Amino acid sequence: MKLTPLFAALLATAALAGCATDVAGDHEDGTAQSDDAITAAVDLPFTIIDAKKSAAPAGLRVIESLAEYKSFFGAKPPAGVDFAKHDVVFYSLGVKNTGGYSVDITQITRRGSYGHRTLDVAVHAVSPGPKCMVTQALTNPQVAVRIAKQAGVKSSSAKVTNETSACGGQCTSADQCPGSKIACKLCADGSAACPQTTCNEGVCGIKIDQCPEDMTCGGIAGIACPKGYACVDDPNDGCDPAKGGADCSGKCQKVPQTCGGIAGIQCPKGYTCVDDPTDGCDPANGGADCGGKCQKECTGPIPSCAPPPVGCHYEGGGCVDGNNVCGKLVCATACGDSFCGAGTYCCNPVMGICAKIGMLCIQLARGTSRFARDEARGAGENRRLSSFVPRSFRVACRVCPSGSGDGLLPSPS
Repeated sequence: MKLTPLFAALLATAALAGCATDVAGDHEDGTAQSDDAITAAVDLPFTIIDAKKSAAPAGLRVIESLAEYKSFFGAKPPAGVDFAKHDVVFYSLGVKNTGGYSVDITQITRRGSYGHRTLDVAVHAVSPGPKCMVTQALTNPQVAVRIAKQAGVKSSSAKVTNETSACGGQCTSADQCPGSKIACKLCADGSAACPQTTCNEGVCGIKIDQCPEDMTCGGIAGIACPKGYACVDDPNDGCDPAKGGADCSGKCQKVPQTCGGIAGIQCPKGYTCVDDPTDGCDPANGGADCGGKCQKECTGPIPSCAPPPVGCHYEGGGCVDGNNVCGKLVCATACGDSFCGAGTYCCNPVMGICAKIGMLCIQLARGTSRFARDEARGAGENRRLSSFVPRSFRVACRVCPSGSGDGLLPSPS
């Protein structure tokens, strides 16, 4: 039979359409797709099967053969599973101490081209909440499904979505509660105090944060303010610490970054405005309008500091963060009859001379007739010793690897 051009074109179109249908994806009835490359994600249909394994370990497993199925489950597959047409996808939560757990496979997606395909398995796991009544026995939640045979699959992975059952309560976490419609409050320090949704024992609630300036502090509980705030008396509470109210509560007041100056900024009660040594303005040298910083006043007892040993002294003592302290005991290095302080070393212990670390020390010393006599004898000079008179010598000490001087006797200049 001779085909007309129109009829031949129709047949060609039908053939192409058939090819397109063949690469659309595998069918759950076992019909496999062609080996043509498909890079688009394809959601695979699946059917739950009755397959259980005792004490199955947690995790995902894809079973592709009858021998593998028998080795894993220890039994034959249920009716309707033919490994010439099907694969089995299995997921377990592992062994749990109580009941109330369940697991389901919600989606299976194939990605990639033939030989490089992957199976992404979406799993939904449910665990019991604190208000759930559960059986007190070991359980092993698991699920198995049948999918069409998947050729060219290289790997598989599971993405688990966890849910906690409320079991009659409103929630198991704050994420399950409706959001608050209460507006945030702008605090004096620029931060915001916003309401927070809470879930407490299955009941949704709202916790409203407070600005530091609205917080109660002090009192019999001794509640402290956040960093950067000072606890001051609340004049509106009817309790006056100056009139016997030893356990009066107060309010948190922000400690200003600077005080004094031309604006005369005051520090909160309990703080004193002191000079800031880092601002380059010295009140003692004409800086009448120098700004300062608020320093907490010391109310505690002044410690009885032990007298420092010879060559030692205290540094950084006095009122520090509201406490009287002795400071750090710093001891100098003995050098002859004197001591070398921090940043110096003893370069000539004979004469008690100190120099900065890394520097040579130079000093003047008076020679003696005995020294001159020894010098003359050592040099083999035949001059009369009586001609030597005491004179000045310039001395240079050598810096040793240990950092100290070698203490050599001076040489005449």
